[in-house]
Amino acid sequence: MRENISDAVIGVDIGKTKIASGIVKKDGQLLYKREVNTNMKEGGMAIVNQCISLIRKALDGSKYSPSNIGIGSSGVVDYKNGVVVSSGSIPKWHNIRLKEIIEKTFGLPTKIDNDVHVAALGEHYFGAGRGIRNSVYLTISTGIGVGVVYQGKIWHGSHGLSGQIAHLPLFGSKTVNDMFSGNGIARRASKLMGINLSTSDVFNEARKNNKVARKIIEEAIEGASKTIALFSNIIDPDIFIVGGSVALKQENFLTRIKDRTKKILSKYELQLPYGPVIKRAELGEDAGVIGAASLWLDGE
Repeated sequence: MRENISDAVIGVDIGKTKIASGIVKKDGQLLYKREVNTNMKEGGMAIVNQCISLIRKALDGSKYSPSNIGIGSSGVVDYKNGVVVSSGSIPKWHNIRLKEIIEKTFGLPTKIDNDVHVAALGEHYFGAGRGIRNSVYLTISTGIGVGVVYQGKIWHGSHGLSGQIAHLPLFGSKTVNDMFSGNGIARRASKLMGINLSTSDVFNEARKNNKVARKIIEEAIEGASKTIALFSNIIDPDIFIVGGSVALKQENFLTRIKDRTKKILSKYELQLPYGPVIKRAELGEDAGVIGAASLWLDGE
């Protein structure tokens, strides 16, 4: 017999590697979760159908009766109209009227937003930002993204593009993505060392004192630290939350970023007496699903 819990929400996280769905109570408790590998070969409607299948399984296989659906998607998202506008990496992932499709399929009110935005919202409400007014979330993963939460709501900017920093130049012609994303680290190391390396391979080589790998990791730490320092001074949040697979899984990487950020800003402490509070993200791989459900908490 299904338990009628009106405060349960289905959260869906659409990424380039996997699609995950879950049932989340409005207190942040994850009741159910299931995931599949993203169909990157076909993209487009094949991914939409994967989402529909996951949502249907969540509804059919659970004793709970969710009242709403929240979706976070990789790419540029028109959150007001519920449309995936474009993606530079997912094939055929453009002009997808996802809100309309999901609402017609399941008859449940649906909200969608960018995946980094929703992860930021999840961490703000239920992770490292609990009880905080304003937070900035930085994901250091395959790619780089930023989500700003201002007084409990996602700060979208005028066109919904807030936090799209991956392409910004950081050192000469090198972008944020080049310097400290997982793909950027692996790509630069592979080119300089003449062999195909994964991000983990580069970190392992650095721990073995490989000079090229160490230099790339040092540059990644410098790039991430300068980015955090810049955002902290421009936005002045209560807390800076760092998540993503590279930040959380590589030993001492985040600790070294914290230390370097503090050192960068120390010379300006008279002008900038309130240094950034930097914390490790707490929701891990559940941030996207919990964050998508949290779209129903931000009051929009």
